[in-house]
Order: sequence, then structure tokens, then C-alpha cells
Amino acid sequence: MKNAVMNNAVMSYALIEVEAMAKKAARGAGQSWGMAEEAAKAASWLCAQNLDGVAALACALGSDAGQGDALAAAVAISDTAGAWPPEGMRLEVAFVPALLLPFAAYAARQVAQPVTLSWQGGSAVTDGHRLCLEDLQPQDLLHSLGQVAIRIGGTLGEPQEHRTRAEPDAADWQQLADLAQRTYAPASEESRLKGAGAGLNDND
Repeated sequence: MKNAVMNNAVMSYALIEVEAMAKKAARGAGQSWGMAEEAAKAASWLCAQNLDGVAALACALGSDAGQGDALAAAVAISDTAGAWPPEGMRLEVAFVPALLLPFAAYAARQVAQPVTLSWQGGSAVTDGHRLCLEDLQPQDLLHSLGQVAIRIGGTLGEPQEHRTRAEPDAADWQQLADLAQRTYAPASEESRLKGAGAGLNDND
């Protein structure tokens, strides 16, 4: 992409580029337009929080058993925020924990209070704009977890550094690009004649 910057062999992408690629990849993986838009916003939000949103989405769109539901489970967090019981809600399994975070942030904005996610060995708190991780490393959020508790309330500690660009792993970016490729219709003879290509007569 023209805005990608090569810096010591690391590709850097603007968040809008991440969002565009994520949306196409989700569509290529068979997600609806609405779900693809949610996936795109989630990937971009994670990258803005200095987390690997590209890797998270690549994991969620992968073919491993159960991970196909990871995006739908994450979206449900914000969709049901207004109806959570006082003790919150629980997910028995989080296949890609990172994906829960942006939707917890959307829920926090809906209820105008912080939202806390906790599991054995770690927790995360967001007020909808900032994110604080406790007792875990960002890469831990890409691996399947057991039960996750989600509740309204919590106190933010040191928030994640905010970023305006993403530097995803090349293999994860390529995985999304391969999925996005499925959304491109192959050029037909008719489309080429209508201007999609040089046509049959190339006078150059």
C-alpha cells in the first residue's frame, strides 16, 4: 500500500489502512458486511492501544476449531451491555482474548463507566478510550483462555501507550491480504472490454 513505510524491514501502516484491510479480510472469510465492519473497527482500536490488532483478527479468522465464533462472541459484549446482571457476565472460553477488549470499550462508553475483564492470572480495564492491562503481556491476549469475567466498574491504572500506526507481523498481514483477495472478482473478457483493463487492442 502506498502509505506503508519500510523501516528496518518492519512494515508500518496507518490505522485507516489496517481498518480497510481488516474489513476486506473479514468479508473474504465469509463474515457479513456488518460483522466485517465491527472486525475492522476492533482491529484498528487494538492497534491504537499499542496491541496487535492484525494478529488478533488473523487468529479469529483462522480455521482452528471454535475460533470462527470468536468475533461473534466479542461483538455480543457491547450488544448486551445494557442488560448485564449486577455481577456481570462470563464467557466460558475466550479463543482470542484481545478481541474482547474493543467491544468492552464500546460497552464502557454505552454505560458511561469503566468495564473490567478478568481471568486467572490477569485483567484489563477500559473506560472506552483508554486501556490498562494488569499482570499480563500483550502476546498473552492472542492465546485461548478459560473463563473470562466481564463486569461494569473498575479503576484504570497506567494506560497503554496510544499509537497512530501499526507494525504488524508480515505473516499476519499477508494472511489478511490473502483473505481480502477472495473479495476481488476475477476480470472477465466483458469487464476488460468495458475498461477494466487494456482491452484487446493495445496501441501503446
